[in-house]
Amino acid sequence: MNGQLTWETLPWHIIVDIFSYLPINDRIQARLTCSSWSNCFHDRKLWRHFNFHFDTELDPDASALTFLHHHLSHLQSISISLNQAQPLSRQRACQLMDVLVKEMRNRLYGFSIRFTGENPLCFNDPALVLAVKNLLQNVKDDARAESTLLSVDLNGFDLTLDDHMVQIISTKHNFLRKVCIQNHCLVDNINSHSIVDLLESCPYLEELHTFYHSVDSAVVDVMSLPNRKAPFRFLSLSCNRSDKFYNLISSQSWMRLTMAHPTLEVTLSFHQSFPHHLINEVLAENMPLVKLNLKIFGWLTDELMQVRNYLSSKLRSLSFSTNVDPLVSAPPGLEPVLVELVECCDHLQELHCHCVLHEEVISQIKSTRELQHFTLYSHQDCFGSRN
Repeated sequence: MNGQLTWETLPWHIIVDIFSYLPINDRIQARLTCSSWSNCFHDRKLWRHFNFHFDTELDPDASALTFLHHHLSHLQSISISLNQAQPLSRQRACQLMDVLVKEMRNRLYGFSIRFTGENPLCFNDPALVLAVKNLLQNVKDDARAESTLLSVDLNGFDLTLDDHMVQIISTKHNFLRKVCIQNHCLVDNINSHSIVDLLESCPYLEELHTFYHSVDSAVVDVMSLPNRKAPFRFLSLSCNRSDKFYNLISSQSWMRLTMAHPTLEVTLSFHQSFPHHLINEVLAENMPLVKLNLKIFGWLTDELMQVRNYLSSKLRSLSFSTNVDPLVSAPPGLEPVLVELVECCDHLQELHCHCVLHEEVISQIKSTRELQHFTLYSHQDCFGSRN
């Protein structure tokens, strides 16, 4: 029919938009359809924000590397995903970062790297860590905030991070808005003095993901200074076994920080290795807590009571586990405290309770709050009726 759109007559920008949703392998195949689609494949919009995915099972030939040299001038934000269990994928990721250091002429706005596979036993790859450091140390920068690295995300890079990595980030990129150095490696060597240097060197920093023991009173003092160029709006802290060797953040420090940054939001997660007896000390009054993940296998009645009493005003998301086996019933006394906590949390949108609750408790929670996302299950949900 006349005037009807077909694949042959689709406007350029629509084809480019469709291409943007395709994995690189499918994009490469689609470009062979016709010359018009081939031209769309090379559109700079598709290469400004690019995810290089290295996995020999999904992409044996690392297809993206084939076109890297043709589109270096378009790259502005780079994300690297790699299966760290595959030596060839790790090698290709290092190769990519080496090319970026040597040949990339334009400035980079964002960089992230994450693992997608399972860590091999006693996994360690100094070459990969060195490649990341080398890239962050040599990526171009200048004095204009609009032409500089704004975001570094190493949250999914599960190798030991250290002060030297943070030093490179802070000394080379003073206009950073977001820094994520909170991975899932149980060993880290990031001390509070490195975070102080980061905050002092990056006055525009608005979002920080790090480890709880990397934040102390000195860090709070620097974050609270009135001469920062931008308000601090988001702080994510991960608590693990290393925290037992460090001082905890007091309620007075949290008050000072929230007075300096009234819109600050904090998320807090506890690894199962964290000492149980210290949880309530970490859950200090005046913390502007919006998300809490208690992955602690033990009775959490006192901890939920602490949240109810002091940290419920801004809480939007709560997740907790009381046992390695999620089909174990809630500990005695937990259910009434949980109901009271839900009643106190006016902004609660998400609740994930990984233990068996009574049907009436679940009904009461659902009638109290209109949750957008939840994990709530009873004995009946798990095992069905028994004759």
